[in-house]
Amino acid sequence: MDYQPSPSRFGMARTSLFCAVFSSIGAFLLGFDTGIFVTTIAHISFNIYMFNNFLGNAVLTGAIASTYTAGTAIGSVFSGWAGDTFGRKKCIIAAAGTVTIATIIQTAAMNIGMFIAGRVIAGLAIGVILSIVPVYNSELAAPKHRGITVGVFAVMVSFGVLCSNWIGYACFFAVGDAQWRIPLGCQAPIAIILCVGAFFLPESPRWLVKKDRSQEAYAILKQVHRGLGDDFINREFTQMHEQITAEGNSSFLDCFRTRTAWKRMALGIFVNVFNNLALFKQMGFTGLRTLYLSGFYGLAGLVGVIINITLVADRMGRKTSMIWGAITLLIDLIILMPLSKIYTGSANLSGEAATVTFIFLHSFLYSIFMFGTVWVYTTEIFPTHLRAKGTAICIFAGQVVALILQQIGLIVFNDIRYWFYLVFIVCTAVALAVYYFYLPETIGVTLEEISAFFGDEVVATMNESKSRIEAIMFEIAGNESTRIEVEPRTVTSAEP
Repeated sequence: MDYQPSPSRFGMARTSLFCAVFSSIGAFLLGFDTGIFVTTIAHISFNIYMFNNFLGNAVLTGAIASTYTAGTAIGSVFSGWAGDTFGRKKCIIAAAGTVTIATIIQTAAMNIGMFIAGRVIAGLAIGVILSIVPVYNSELAAPKHRGITVGVFAVMVSFGVLCSNWIGYACFFAVGDAQWRIPLGCQAPIAIILCVGAFFLPESPRWLVKKDRSQEAYAILKQVHRGLGDDFINREFTQMHEQITAEGNSSFLDCFRTRTAWKRMALGIFVNVFNNLALFKQMGFTGLRTLYLSGFYGLAGLVGVIINITLVADRMGRKTSMIWGAITLLIDLIILMPLSKIYTGSANLSGEAATVTFIFLHSFLYSIFMFGTVWVYTTEIFPTHLRAKGTAICIFAGQVVALILQQIGLIVFNDIRYWFYLVFIVCTAVALAVYYFYLPETIGVTLEEISAFFGDEVVATMNESKSRIEAIMFEIAGNESTRIEVEPRTVTSAEP
């Protein structure tokens, strides 16, 4: 049974969307910091300065990439504890400040050791952002628009990658060390804006309820969801307050204590692991061509993810979106495999162009159907007492897989060449089966109602009586008289 707000009272929760866009500056930093490394090592001036040769050092370059990814994995786990202890907002502020420091270290690096230190510190901070910003956006989002509110994170990641690619390409024409120092330094002003501006963001109302600060939570919910009307807000807060109070607190072990928690973890880890199976780093292009192609590859991803949040996320549904994504990617990979065998390294420019086109198409299709949806789904399947920790573990698993791919992916690709695509074909086929048979659909309902899809009890609905809502409002007001607006209940049948 779903509560249906009066059409005249229902609108877009623009304040929550604005907060999500601003907090997702952290996602821009994630995309930029990740992408800028690809362009940095493509600059000959960087290789000369750090390695005293034109070709660089494959071992040290791999170490830089691996330590950064390892840092993001560790940072993501840390965010699970820090987000529940200090709050979502403080984690964002601290992470942005740390990125600023790490950027200065990398930009001013005098040797490879200093550069690696900057990358590790940046990785730790980016790992926190990677986990906590989607959690924050999810907890601020209105149910009907959670796809776009959380999906903004993916848009900003893609935008960050795109900007890093084209800035790296533009700086190829600079002179000397400016080729790589300027792009690295561009992160600092953005990180400072997020660090300072985040002080003015509201805290997550769900975290505040969890910390017995319900009056603050209610005030913030009224602020960020004011476009939905008082009646909707009061019903939403009642459900939120009662469900979170019933859930209590948790530890990391609670993510694995029950069958329903195990199911959430299994699905969350799976979609994040699949999220890290990438192709572009195995294309085999070098130098200026890498910078140029990276720019257009990033553009394809950005256009795709914009389509996702505007036309797919809150219309098609999470499950349907990922199923169609797996189907289209499977077709793309099946075509790409023989193209790679025939034309990679050949003198046939048309065939090579076709191969690159289908690699770009892979990015485009993935961004339309999956990339943004992964962040939405990961954060919304967990109840509030497990959300930060569960998301952290899922992100950690995804980053570990990314780290493994960095270590062995290129080696395996060089050994088996086009057969490497068979790995991706099999993984995509498995993903399609998992999505079809095991993913519950979560579109349009409140975060608290999603617990029912996994077999957990939902102690309050959006259809509670006026007397119960008044009792909750009276309780959180500290026995002060509180005027609330509650419309007569309107109930319609709906499938979960």
